[in-house]
Amino acid sequence: MTTNEEGAAQVAIVDGMDVALPPGPVTGEAVLRAAGAEPVQAHLLVRTDGGRARVVAAGERLDLALGDVPEFRSFRSGEVRHLRVAGSVWAWGAPAILEDDIRAIAGFDDDYEVVLDGAGVRPGGLVDLTGEFPPMVGLRPCGYGTAMVPIVVNGRERAVAERELTFERLVDLAFPNLPVEASRSFTVTYRRGPADRPEGSLVADQATRLEPGIRFNVTATTKS
Repeated sequence: MTTNEEGAAQVAIVDGMDVALPPGPVTGEAVLRAAGAEPVQAHLLVRTDGGRARVVAAGERLDLALGDVPEFRSFRSGEVRHLRVAGSVWAWGAPAILEDDIRAIAGFDDDYEVVLDGAGVRPGGLVDLTGEFPPMVGLRPCGYGTAMVPIVVNGRERAVAERELTFERLVDLAFPNLPVEASRSFTVTYRRGPADRPEGSLVADQATRLEPGIRFNVTATTKS
């Protein structure tokens, strides 16, 4: 088994199999070669540990914390496709992604179901990634009630199954077709909310409980 400069073994999981990595600093190209993904130029490497999926460039030097076993998926494709999972942007190398893969990578437990645009995805089902815009994937408790909560987002009436909404979900509801750009920021405010806080604002990773008729205002700003 190979070791790094400190003598610790370097191992990765690629496509579900243990792969011995070369000693010293490791790049995306080195992972592909170790996994037998040749020619390297024809493959896409996606790292799947850490709760999300992201592309690893061939020349990118990987941060391999001592004791951690990084996980990857390789694709014989140069095309990167995207989806949003619980507010985070993921990358994938196939035209669709399995519900099982979403659940495993995100760490969703069996008490929750994967939801696509508000509708449950059957276990083992596929989420299509070939559309013009990245699909929005979330989760909700299994057996969640069918009663819908009426809300208003940017003056438009909506009905959602959730009992609370996150900042990221509200951005998706307000701007479902807006391309992902690092230069864009969002502001979320609300009124007619729960009795303990009927008005307020949200930032990334925050959420608020819903009351029927709660009104949200979501604005997008491009950073200069």
